[in-house]
Amino acid sequence: MKAKGIFFNIPGYGHVNPTLPMVKELVARGEQIDYCCTEEFRPAIEHTGANFIPFPDELVHVTNDNVNLLEIFADLIETCYEVLPQIEAIILKGKYDYLLVDMYTPWGRLLAEKLNLPLILFFPSFALHQKMKEPPNSKLQLIKSLGRSLKNGVRLFAIYKKIQKKYGVPSVNVLHFLSAEVSEPCITFTAKEFQPQSELFPSNYLFTGPNIDIEARISDSNFSINNPENRKIIYISLGSVVVRKEFIKMCIEAFKTSKFLIVLNISKYLNASDFQVPSHIILCNFAPQLQVLAAADLFITHGGMNSAHEGIYFEVPLLVLPQFGDQFLVAQQVVEQQLGVWLNHKTLSAKKLLRTVEETMENQVIKSNLKRMSKALRTAGGFKKAADEVQAFIQKCVLVKN
Repeated sequence: MKAKGIFFNIPGYGHVNPTLPMVKELVARGEQIDYCCTEEFRPAIEHTGANFIPFPDELVHVTNDNVNLLEIFADLIETCYEVLPQIEAIILKGKYDYLLVDMYTPWGRLLAEKLNLPLILFFPSFALHQKMKEPPNSKLQLIKSLGRSLKNGVRLFAIYKKIQKKYGVPSVNVLHFLSAEVSEPCITFTAKEFQPQSELFPSNYLFTGPNIDIEARISDSNFSINNPENRKIIYISLGSVVVRKEFIKMCIEAFKTSKFLIVLNISKYLNASDFQVPSHIILCNFAPQLQVLAAADLFITHGGMNSAHEGIYFEVPLLVLPQFGDQFLVAQQVVEQQLGVWLNHKTLSAKKLLRTVEETMENQVIKSNLKRMSKALRTAGGFKKAADEVQAFIQKCVLVKN
């Protein structure tokens, strides 16, 4: 008899996309997987073969104006207060044997404890540890918005107390949800060679590498790169959360007379008609990133873990402009491993951007290190290794006990 599992995730591309190839592989192997997320991700999740279960769209808000880490987590805990009965009902109705849960999805972690269900956690970014040396920017961001952080810290604890009182969830320290140190099996979607201070993590942390599988993503038949002059291709994307119109204008200024073909992702929040560009600059609200990076010669990125992995995987030099959170840690690793350059978007000019692009493209050390790290990512096991670990978990924690 097959065990039945459900995946709970945060509705963000950097959280959902890394899991899709693994889920597709598990379904192909005959595992019964349901996946609970917002409607935005229904097509991508159903493309894996998993059964999609809708999560209320209006209850999760991570926007351009909300990048304070404590505020984001307070919002998630607030969402947890609203949806916990619905999620518990889904679990009980579905008679699931185990839960697959993103590290920062509190409703999944709380209900696993409350219902005494086996749990395996997933890290979309680096594993974290109290002894890790983080770049100053990560902590500086909280200090600069200290009033906002304190306010949301108070809100976080208040909401969590309401959750405990109303729903009888375990009396755990809510800060444990912000800490990434866990005792449960934890699959981390990076290679051990790319993980900072990997020696800090015990054997329950399983470094399976990034889950990169072009077939697991829905391709965009309407998107194509017309490059008759065979120009070198630069792909620019600051992700799907933070959008800076001034940065888009700076990129257009930097490359308007350049010899490069520019694919510039302006996200769903901006309109291409708001900008005037020459024919060698392609503006798009969405770009099939794997498709573009497979042909790109340089990647200007915010340093989201998913994006950094995909750039390295295809041996594309990175210019990283971190905006918040773990993006500073990604930028630090890119520099330490000599895979690209860390740029400060606050002091960047069009002239400096163009110069850095040209220098980075010619940097042979970066190209050599990209080959080394790409090999590490490709040989870590990827989605097939992650699927192996999930099946081993099911066998040990679910089927044996039944």
